[in-house]
Amino acid sequence: MTGGAPQQSAPLVSVVLTTRDRPRLLPIALACYQRQTYARRELVVVDDGSAFPADERAVTAVGGRLIRVEPGTPLGAKLNRGAAEARGMLCQKMDDDDWYAPHFLETMV
Repeated sequence: MTGGAPQQSAPLVSVVLTTRDRPRLLPIALACYQRQTYARRELVVVDDGSAFPADERAVTAVGGRLIRVEPGTPLGAKLNRGAAEARGMLCQKMDDDDWYAPHFLETMV
């Protein structure tokens, strides 16, 4: 966070990112997460891909955790699983096919 409250008093934000068989889009989403200016964050990626499962090394490289669920799991169920695994006081959904400016999380908080 560049302004406002000091980092130690800022709430932890859990970012839940769902994906399914999107090997070209997931790296972009991970890069958007990595470039966020809000430091107190965690990433929970929930993947139900079968043809192109999410690369666990790419997720952990940006500090995230990968949760695999059954192929065909509905989006709502994936979001609920991610929220259940979240450790933060706040939870923010990010889509694997959207672009997020570096100040997105900071602005939302």
